[in-house]
Amino acid sequence: MNPDLYNLREKTAVARQEWVESTLARLSLEEKIGQLFMVTFAGTEISPELVNFLLGHHIGGVTIGGRNITSPAQIAALNLGLQSAFKNAGAPPLLVSLTQEGGIVTRWHYPATIVPSAMAIGATGSLELAKECARVTARELRAAGFNLNFAPTVDVNNNPLNPVIGTRSYGEVPEQVARFAVAAILGQREVGLASCAKHFPGHGDTSVDSHLGLPVIPHGLERLEEVELVPFRAAIAAGVETVMTAHILFPALDGQRPATLSRAVLTGLLRERLGFAGLIITDSMTMEAIAANYDLGEAAVLALEAGADILLTGGDRKTQEEMYQAVLKGVENGRLGIDQIEKSLRRILGLKWDLEVGKDLGLYAEQSQQSSVGHSAAPVVSWPVPGHLDVARTTARRSLTLVRDRDGLVPLRLTPGQKLALIEFRLVRFSLVEESRRTSRYLSQLFQSRYHGVTSLTLDPSPSQGEKKAARDLAAAADLVVVATRNTNAYEEQARLVRELLALDKPVVVLAIRNPYDLAAIPEVGSYLITYGDAPVSLEAAVACLFGDFAPVGRLPVTLPVGIG
Repeated sequence: MNPDLYNLREKTAVARQEWVESTLARLSLEEKIGQLFMVTFAGTEISPELVNFLLGHHIGGVTIGGRNITSPAQIAALNLGLQSAFKNAGAPPLLVSLTQEGGIVTRWHYPATIVPSAMAIGATGSLELAKECARVTARELRAAGFNLNFAPTVDVNNNPLNPVIGTRSYGEVPEQVARFAVAAILGQREVGLASCAKHFPGHGDTSVDSHLGLPVIPHGLERLEEVELVPFRAAIAAGVETVMTAHILFPALDGQRPATLSRAVLTGLLRERLGFAGLIITDSMTMEAIAANYDLGEAAVLALEAGADILLTGGDRKTQEEMYQAVLKGVENGRLGIDQIEKSLRRILGLKWDLEVGKDLGLYAEQSQQSSVGHSAAPVVSWPVPGHLDVARTTARRSLTLVRDRDGLVPLRLTPGQKLALIEFRLVRFSLVEESRRTSRYLSQLFQSRYHGVTSLTLDPSPSQGEKKAARDLAAAADLVVVATRNTNAYEEQARLVRELLALDKPVVVLAIRNPYDLAAIPEVGSYLITYGDAPVSLEAAVACLFGDFAPVGRLPVTLPVGIG
């Protein structure tokens, strides 16, 4: 090794340890407790009330949602302004997080770049695109003052009925999910953004959304080792900075408490068996899997007892105050040992040094894969970022998967004067993990820009009798029909309508623009094209493919529960 680089790394390590220990030594008990919390808040600007609450409770981090963002300049001013307020108050810097996975779980929309879903990336088969998509996202987040992304999702989605993971997963093969997750982690680290592997020990094989209830995974540890834990082991080996817990009950590990509250899972399995040395962050403690079954103050104490380092708390300030006071009381009465709290604080402060303090000291050099994040991103000077859109569009095009085309309908073959009917099922918020969004007519606009003889109809995900009649009439009058499905396998009336349209004996192409599993509900389909999500770049790619701009080359990263011949 270059002696100068070795000496700089040694200097960095010493400076990091000295800062962590000196900061820890000056924190009061109340300040130590506050560092264990990452909170949400309402509003798009820094208010005195917000600053007073955060500083008054010595909060360690904030997590930003779509409701906090209006523009790049606004969110940068908010994030950097909060950091400045903490610096001026002599407090440790904040962890500032966002959940920007791409695909359906994207908190920051246009002009930020929305890359395709993880499953779409998996369908490309390209680890380089996985890494490049992560770099694109990280560069934009860093430019806006974020230092932690709650991504990638490393769950293995092997349950077609999973209502909350689905296309957020890279696929159903554990080793493939592991490879793509590591590529994303390394891509984010190259730009100075910390990653989060979630949801430990695995949320892929559930049919219950933990935002709404408590899922139960019946598998034993041997199965977990073969499937769910494979990507987590790989992420840990790649030095992932944080791991997020799952609000899921694993009776083989703990028959009473969900993973977030289980010492057997967080300490016994994650810390001791898997050797994870980074930060353990809970999923939001206000999700129904926890909130409906526990007092939130008690749940906060249980999570810390189990081995969590940071409590992610939604809800209002009253709820956050109650949880803070419950943890403070737990330390004061001896239920929570101060030694354990300080171990968490050393991990928290160490990551804060890596992300904020160390870079300000100018001590970063080339870092090894196992060590702290580096900082190599050029500044973003304009939005949207053209080069970033190119990466997202390339990924979307390479992800499109033509599962079946029995009648050779793709690309569309239309002669002048022929009528094309587009029947689309409306955007809805399928899971609470998604942001609320208005109904989009973007797909219709894309079709109309390519072909003048298009008539379109947008229906409810579970269409009424009147809507179904209108769709049948539209299809009957057309020469060719494109049906854009969204979660047909979850809506029987949607599936019934598609079958009715197929029975009209018209050429029909089904475009699955939500998840790939719709074919299970409509196995009669002869032409079936998958986008793995409805990100704008994915819809653009689908229309371009249908009109012959390129041939689809994506490969299924999951098994469809029907024959695909």
